Amino acid sequence: MLQTCLELQPENVTVLVQLEQIFEEKGDHASLTRVYRLLAKTLKDDALRARYLTAAGLLHEARLSQPAEAAACFERPSPATGATRCSSRR
Repeated sequence: MLQTCLELQPENVTVLVQLEQIFEEKGDHASLTRVYRLLAKTLKDDALRARYLTAAGLLHEARLSQPAEAAACFERPSPATGATRCSSRR
């Protein structure tokens, strides 16, 4: 059901924040990184986008042993689009 929410409303910030809390409580790091990336892609505030990309990168590195994914989250956003390789993934 939770994955269905992500599929149906991937840019609904209210749903994403609720899923963030649920996935944190469950320790579902893979789903949590997806929510963080979607939040970073959806939000307009640069500070919040940076927070979510950093959180996604830390989880990729420390919990999921995915250094390449982590590096993509930590890279500087594109000046033209504001996106990183991490925030543009689903």
